[in-house]
Order: sequence, then C-alpha cells, then structure tokens
Amino acid sequence: MKIPLSLVTVGALFIFAPVAAQQPQSQPAAAHITYDDLDLGSARGVAELDRRIAGAIRDFCGTASDINLEGKNDVRRCRVEAREGAARQREQALAASRSSEDRLLASSGDSAAARSR
Repeated sequence: MKIPLSLVTVGALFIFAPVAAQQPQSQPAAAHITYDDLDLGSARGVAELDRRIAGAIRDFCGTASDINLEGKNDVRRCRVEAREGAARQREQALAASRSSEDRLLASSGDSAAARSR
C-alpha cells in the first residue's frame, strides 16, 4: 500500500501561500504527491520523485514580487521548511521501497531453494 507523500509546513499561517490561505488555521497546510506509479528502486524513478517534490514545493509556496522583500523572505522560508519536511518523507518512501524489494528477493530466494531440494 502506498501513501501519498505530504509536504507539511510548520504552521499554517503563511498568507503568501494560496493553499495555506484557503485552509482553516487549525490544520497544517500540505501538498500531496503521488508516487505509486514510480519505480523507486531505479535512478529514473527517484529522479522523477525529486522533480515532483520540487514542483510541488514551488506551487505550494508560490512566488513574491521582486519589490516585496518580506514576501520573498516568506517564500524562501516556506521552501526551506517544505524541503525539510519532504526530505524526511522522501527517505521513508525510499526505505519502504527498498524494504519491499528485499522481501521480494528473499521470497524468490526461498522458492529457488525449495525447488532445488
């Protein structure tokens, strides 16, 4: 079972992020990324996951005008916090993928050993 990756920021009061502004303040703002269609055991699958995460962070945190220094700082802070949250969840997804692959290899090895007896 694969669970969508969530980018959760610390605090939901970021008025510069459209998603955060639309959600009730008691809930953390999040962006969801699906990856069940990716082979996280391959470099190509991991690269695609990273691309999706980067795009979700850009979309989630938005942009600020070049003349709005406070807004630029808010966007930068949002991106740093989102990257930190996503990094932990990315590693969990990759570890789960490796664990699944290890179980498949182990069960294949058990079948081969049973056939050779």
